[in-house]
Amino acid sequence: LIAWHQEVERICDQFGLDFNTVTNFFKHGDDINAKEFYSGVIGGHCVMPNIEVIRKTRDSELMRWIEWSNETKKERG
Repeated sequence: LIAWHQEVERICDQFGLDFNTVTNFFKHGDDINAKEFYSGVIGGHCVMPNIEVIRKTRDSELMRWIEWSNETKKERG
């Protein structure tokens, strides 16, 4: 999560967005305050589709790594 937020901050800088405004948008679900780490496959409608969108404007080794990690997790089961 720390690396994700570092990348979000760089993207905010690139597009002239306020980091706090953008990250406050993420704080809309009950899972934000989760006390446990989740090591399952990243699914749903947010993270992976948003990575695809972000990579269209900013190639990122971190984003490629997240994609790779998720695919590796799927293979591992």
